[in-house]
Amino acid sequence: MLISITEFNAWENERWTYVLDMEKQDGEVLNNLMIFIRIANQHFEEVKGASAYRIFAASRYNFKFYKSLDLTKKLPCLQNKNSALIMASDPGYNSHSFDLSVVVSAKRVKSAMLAMRGKNENILYKNFDSLFLKSKALNK
Repeated sequence: MLISITEFNAWENERWTYVLDMEKQDGEVLNNLMIFIRIANQHFEEVKGASAYRIFAASRYNFKFYKSLDLTKKLPCLQNKNSALIMASDPGYNSHSFDLSVVVSAKRVKSAMLAMRGKNENILYKNFDSLFLKSKALNK
């Protein structure tokens, strides 16, 4: 099973999507990641409500589960029974990224979750890939 996690950054009005193989992740890591996402999204809505402007410094996260990754098409495509996500091929900093071998660091995700829960501080803001034990995700 695969999970896609998309960060929407309000300041830059951009989205970044990361795809992870859930079977390679520890259960506690996934629990802490879901807690982080829920609290970060609450924080996003609070900052959005308090801001008089459309542009503000916060990120919202969406996640979706997929069954498989199809690499036989021109662009990689995540597939599920009733939905699909076509991955962009642009290698820019804001492109979709996937490397199904990456593992999320239990220590880093717990630290991010505690900072978000305790201080409303998103230490992953525009830096979600810092969670990975492998330093960079590939899009090839």
